[in-house]
Order: sequence, then structure tokens, then C-alpha cells
Amino acid sequence: MNAAASSAAMRASEPMRAAGVAAVSLAMSLAGSLVAEEVGWLVPRGHTGVVALDIPLSLVVGLLSPGPDPELATVESAFPLLNWFVFVAFGLVFGKLLRRCRNPDRLYALATPSALLLYAGATLWGVHGSPLIHFNASEPGFYHPSILDALLVGLPAVVFMLGTGHFAGKALKGGAAELVRRTASDLNRIYLIHWVFVMWLVDALLCRTLGLEMGIPALLFVSFAILAVSALLARLPPFSRFKL
Repeated sequence: MNAAASSAAMRASEPMRAAGVAAVSLAMSLAGSLVAEEVGWLVPRGHTGVVALDIPLSLVVGLLSPGPDPELATVESAFPLLNWFVFVAFGLVFGKLLRRCRNPDRLYALATPSALLLYAGATLWGVHGSPLIHFNASEPGFYHPSILDALLVGLPAVVFMLGTGHFAGKALKGGAAELVRRTASDLNRIYLIHWVFVMWLVDALLCRTLGLEMGIPALLFVSFAILAVSALLARLPPFSRFKL
């Protein structure tokens, strides 16, 4: 098989690989839906009682282990792999779709309002007491989305924001458009830097050490400030040298 035929075969197999990743992510999301604090479809979220086991397990499935001293040692899992991998898989599949799409404007024109309607409908359904939609945190600071949360609330919200950003980017001119483009290209670095600030500045220092409780205005101000600083740092060495 020559290089051209090999390349064509690989391109032809891409949809099958993407479909496989999507199927695995849905299976993982369903499994994560079965064990979650208060909203687990089969069993409540629990723990093994052995912190050494709970720490690695918490990366995969949501755990809350009291450890040897319930007041001092806990193993908490904010983003377990089973519940959140579906968003990574969606990014892979949607990215491949965009690369093959000849008319992104038409795609977003159809997808953006549809996603907004689905998101709004599912949100209202959850607000009015649906036993299946639990987009609210299962406990303060933790959100373990079920498969329905992801498909009906989370992913439609993502599509709506992507579409809004697409058309906003086309409408902007000059420096504003360049700012959007550069921010989008640095998004992975911004995300990683942002979470370092969130964990160590907000969670560790302000909340846990100083015991501060921020209201909505203060939380919004801190959030925007962290995002602005993260975006600036992502453009400067040494962070700008990392290709993510």
C-alpha cells in the first residue's frame, strides 16, 4: 500500500474511531451516573474506607472518604473521569466534524438555537423537580453530571457557547477580533493556569486558610481577575513555550 492509499485509509477510518470514542464515553457516563452522592441511580456515592485506595479511585469515580478522622482527612473528587470524559470525547468528535464541514456558518446557524432550546427546556425540567436532571451540585462545590445532565444540559450549553463565539468572532473587527483569536489559541494554557490560581489562591488560601466566604459579586470579580491574569501569563514565558 503506497503512502497516498494509506493516508486515504486512515482518513476513512477516522469516523469509526471517533464513533468508538463517543460510544465508550457514553458507557463511562452511564456508569458514573449509577454511583453519585444523592443522585446515584443505583447506589449512593461512598468509599472503601481505606484512604490509600480511595485516592486513586476518586480520580475515576466520585468518592467521599472520611479517612481516619472524618473532620480532618477527606478524599474528595470534583471531576471524576467516568462523569466528565464525555465532554472530552465530544470535543474530539465535534472537532473532527468541523474539520470536514464545508459550511461552518450553516452548521452553527442550525446547531446554536437548537442547543439553546434543549438547554433551556432541560433546565426548566430540572428546576421544576425532575428526578432525572441534577445539574445542581450534589453537595457544595461538587458536580457529578449524570449522562442526562451531560446530554441535555452540559453539551447543549457547550454547543451554544461555541456557536455564539463563532458568530461573535466573525462580527468583531481589529483588536477585539485578534484578542478573541489569541485567547482561543491559548485556551489550554489559560485553563491550566486558571485552575492553579483557583485551587491555591481561592480554595487553599482564601477559603480554607482564611475562612472567607465570598458573595456572588466578590466571586465574580475574583473569577474575572483570575481569568485575566491567566490569559496574560499564558502569553508570557515560560508558559508560552508550552504547546498544548
